[in-house]
Amino acid sequence: MANTKGSKGPGSRSLRIEELDEYLSGPIENPQAVLDSLVNAAAKGQLFPALFDKLHAVASEQDKLADLAFAYESLAQDRRVKLLPVESQAAVFLQATRFFSDVFGDPDGAVSYAERVLAAEPGQPEAVARLEKIFGDSSDNARLAKLYFDLATHDRDPAVQLARLRQVVEVAADVAEMSAITVDALSRLHKIDPGDAWVRDALEQRLVAGGKPRESIKLLEASLAREPAPGEVEAFQLRTRLLELYGKDIGEPHRAVPHIEALLAQTPAHAEARRLAEGLLDNRAVAARVAAALSDAYFKLGLADQAAAMLN
Repeated sequence: MANTKGSKGPGSRSLRIEELDEYLSGPIENPQAVLDSLVNAAAKGQLFPALFDKLHAVASEQDKLADLAFAYESLAQDRRVKLLPVESQAAVFLQATRFFSDVFGDPDGAVSYAERVLAAEPGQPEAVARLEKIFGDSSDNARLAKLYFDLATHDRDPAVQLARLRQVVEVAADVAEMSAITVDALSRLHKIDPGDAWVRDALEQRLVAGGKPRESIKLLEASLAREPAPGEVEAFQLRTRLLELYGKDIGEPHRAVPHIEALLAQTPAHAEARRLAEGLLDNRAVAARVAAALSDAYFKLGLADQAAAMLN
């Protein structure tokens, strides 16, 4: 029967929820009325996923898919839906996601509704899985990376944030157009776990590649000053990299003097530290410091004459 006893007509605004199952057993003239009834029930906290499934199946069988798609699109702009509790909004939009993805065959439409689900209920597992599949199937790494970044933003669990941000970096790897979101993800990873050397080095390389060597220097200097302090090997690597940045990338080798001193004290034969120090002997502001560092280094290397010459 197209109309059950006591129900409103199929062209009316909505049908009573208790009549929908029987109504959907016959020809449906107005999918919008059925959808309206389901939304009205959702407003009362009543969700009927089986009726949504039946509506989708019947619409497919009776060639009403376009009508139902239009009804869902109208629903997205309906003020009633925006006033629903967030859990109900998410549930309704999830049904729309399923319809557009599984029944209507419209991935773009499915993405639109899945994103509405996540706006109402961040991290909703099915919506995330469907977006991952759609973006993965279409090799849309830019949108997949943004999905992971947004998920990390909304989750309060540091472990989940770390996992999601690493997914951003993995998806965006070696894609020049995605360098900005990669830097953002690496920056957040570094903030969560400053001791992760791989993250720090990857971020530093991205900053230099993006023409921001001074930010790279700030990053490495902060890593040297962190608590707990880096170990001897890590500190050596950080200082050696800073010599290169100060000397070659920004052309201000005099700012590397503290690192020159530390490196020569630790490794007197450090070639780059010695080269920069020797080049700064004519710089009055730092000449005395680098001469003393060189003298100590030469002495430790058994080069007494050169050590003495630095002090004259």
